[in-house]
Parts: sequence; C-alpha cells; structure tokens
Amino acid sequence: MSFLKNMTLIVLGALTGFVLLGGLGAALGLEFLTEFLTLEAASLVALWLAITAVITTYHEGKRAFPISHMVSFIGYPRSGKTTLITALFSEVFAQRILRGVNIIPRGAETIERVNEDIARLETGRELAPTTAQDLFSYRVEMLTGKTSLSRRYKIEIGDFPGEDSENLANKDAAWLHKTKYFQWALNADVFIFVIDLENLTDLGDDRAREYKSLLERSFRAAWQRIKEHHYDGARKLRNNPVILAFTKADLLLDSENSYRENSAASAGNAPGNYHRPVVLDSKERNRELSEKQESIEAYFRDIIQYLGSETSRFHVIFTSAFAKEKPDSVRFGIEELARSVLPK
Repeated sequence: MSFLKNMTLIVLGALTGFVLLGGLGAALGLEFLTEFLTLEAASLVALWLAITAVITTYHEGKRAFPISHMVSFIGYPRSGKTTLITALFSEVFAQRILRGVNIIPRGAETIERVNEDIARLETGRELAPTTAQDLFSYRVEMLTGKTSLSRRYKIEIGDFPGEDSENLANKDAAWLHKTKYFQWALNADVFIFVIDLENLTDLGDDRAREYKSLLERSFRAAWQRIKEHHYDGARKLRNNPVILAFTKADLLLDSENSYRENSAASAGNAPGNYHRPVVLDSKERNRELSEKQESIEAYFRDIIQYLGSETSRFHVIFTSAFAKEKPDSVRFGIEELARSVLPK
C-alpha cells in the first residue's frame, strides 16, 4: 500500500498548490486562473478516488479468493509424519509459533482428525496410521496480516498413506509413481521428504545402510518424476521449498541419558510423555546433538547435495515432538519447519 500512500501525499501536495494559486489568482482578479485550477483540482481528486477504488478492490479480491498452497509429506510408514503434522498444529493452536497468523481447520474430517490426534499425543496414546481414505485429510485456511494487505491461503497438507508407504520397502524405484497420492503430490508447492532417525541409531550396521540406500534411490527417483512432470516450464521448481526432515531427533542423544525412557521409540510408535519432553538445556546435551546431526548430514551427503542443487529453497531440518531447547520453548524444529513450508 506504499504506492497508495505516496499517491495520497502527491495529491494533497498538488491540491495545496492549487489552493494557494487559486487564492493568488482571486487576489489579482484573474478569475480564469481560479476557474482553471478548480477544474484541475476536481479532475485530480476524481483520478485519486478512481485509483484508490481500483487498488482497494484488488486487495479485497485477494482476500476474497484464497491462494492455493499444497504441502506433501513423503516417507516410510511409521516414520513420524503424522506425529510431525500433529505437533505442528498443536504449536500453532497454542500460539507458540506463527503468532498473529490465523489458521483455521476446514471440514469436519480435518477438525475431528486434528483434535483427536492432539488429544492422543497429549495423553500418550498411539496415533492411528494414515490410510488411503485420509489422502487429503488436512485442509486449513490461513490468513496473514490484519490490513488490506492481508492474504488468505487455502492449504492442503497431504500425509502419504501408510498403506501406500509400505511400497517404499520394494526395490522397484517406481514404488510411489503409480499411487494416487503421488499424482496429487506432483502439483504440490512444498515437498517434504521424511527420514526416520530410529533407523539410524547405528550408522555402521547393515540396517542403516540399507535404509539409506532405499531412501536415497526412492527420493531421487520421486524428484526426477516431479521434474519430468513440470518439464514444460509450467512450474518453476527452483523456487519451491524442498525439505529433508529428520524425525525423532531426541533419539540422537546418548542412550544412557536419563531422558531415554521418554524418547519417541520407547514404546514402538506410541508417543512418550508429551508433557515431559527431552530438554536440551545444557551445553553437553546441545553439543552431543549437534555432533550427531553433523554425522547424519554427512551420512546423507549425496541426497542432500542433489536436492540442494535442484532448488534455491532447500532445507535440512531435524525435528522431534518430544524434545525442546528450553522448558517453555517450541517443540524441537517445529517452528523452523512451519516457516519453511507455509506461505509467507
């Protein structure tokens, strides 16, 4: 709206000049000059009102018609995708992140699913795995700002169905490409590839190496199919956020530490005590976590460099619904994730 503000100042300045000149013309008896300036002032005011109406209509239109924004999560079954999404909603609703941004769930299915999952997380109950019927289960509207510059977004968050996620275990690189979910994900605005740190507690064993190999092959093939889909240049994928999200970051801490019993893996897929998160409030614990993160990033160096070269908005984010940097802070990595994937 700076343009409208500048235009108003220019018009006011011009009108002031017209008034002064009109007064001078009247004093000198130059009636023709006074009449001319009056007509010019009226035309200027009419032009200003027309420009104001056009700009106001434009911004009101942007608010009336929401902008579509699609976010796709892709990863193994039970890798923490649904828990990650639930923790994101929980932090937003508690106003710990994105303060001033109004996010409203839309549709009975989304409202019931989000609130039920938050309740399950808070009471330590296992989250139900996403099924094929939950393909587009999360639909929300997001309103940014409170002025005429505010924007309204229609956001869809796609959670890769666990039933289809089982195909990740196949050695066929086309595990995802034939699914209904992937056809939707092809047109997403944000792509989040999820890696479960529970499978990477020992980087030297065969299980971790096999997991890494399958993930890198699958994620690389998926991205190449997305690029192929947009080869005609209809979408500038270099400007699309691509996230490599590592879940269950609390598991990177020393298995002997006193918080281990509350880790995300302490009861299979069942959450630990959501109200007693691992708190990274000591230099030793922060240093330990930082060193482990560096090791993980080095371990996945190839896929990180590949995806990083494909987009100008690539992020590697470590997350945990069961860890915080401080007792009163946000869940670990959730705010960074939100700011990376949601519209500005």
